[in-house]
Amino acid sequence: MGTAEHFESKSEVMGGKLCFRGTRIPVQAILEVIRAGWDDPTILAQFQTLSGGALEVARGMATAEDRDQRERRVA
Repeated sequence: MGTAEHFESKSEVMGGKLCFRGTRIPVQAILEVIRAGWDDPTILAQFQTLSGGALEVARGMATAEDRDQRERRVA
């Protein structure tokens, strides 16, 4: 499954926020708990409909966003 295939946005689900496909879990919520230092078992226990693959994609997104922010500060 490609990265984009893990996400969907529907106006009738969470007000159209970007969520993980087939869940009501906003991507932003997972990015926030990743940045707060939660480990994978804790995240998966708290968000039981989130797949391990989707969590892996979210960790990649968080890492890329953090790197981009560091690069913007340096530039």
